[in-house]
Amino acid sequence: MLVGDLGFKSKMSTDTAPGPAALYRWVGLALFYEGAPFLMFLYVYYAWRHSSAISLTVAAQLTITTIFWAGYEFWKYSRHITRPDWSSYGLPWQITRRYLVGILAISFASQIITWRIALLPIWFALYASVLCGSFGALLWLLSPTSQTSRTATLGYLFIVGMNVGLLAATLEFGGASPQ
Repeated sequence: MLVGDLGFKSKMSTDTAPGPAALYRWVGLALFYEGAPFLMFLYVYYAWRHSSAISLTVAAQLTITTIFWAGYEFWKYSRHITRPDWSSYGLPWQITRRYLVGILAISFASQIITWRIALLPIWFALYASVLCGSFGALLWLLSPTSQTSRTATLGYLFIVGMNVGLLAATLEFGGASPQ
């Protein structure tokens, strides 16, 4: 993460002119601040594979990693609700909310793909639909200036909800790994 801050974020608010320099900064931000957490979650899989000698298909690896990455990203961007003085990349709440909805869509798609690959019970697909849909609706009801949002822990609640669903589906599945 430290490498990602070598001038990318500090110059974002001062340089508003479009061009190659601005594009370079946005690509740098995307790679370091959004890509590095994805790689960290993917590393967890490889550490698990090394210790268990069980491997998954590339599709299973990427979709499961994306589920956890999307949870982290949702938490990270949803902090804008509870901290009105903070904004990710200096973006206004309306733009941040759109990113959050996009992250929910990515999470939902990854959960559905995982449901199909791992042959999880049908309730898991319904659970993912309700979870992502509910949090998407909450995003349009809350704003950083509302009194309710100051005590909300939306990002944490999403991560807990997602993990509880995955854990319950995995336990019902029997713990076998899809190949």
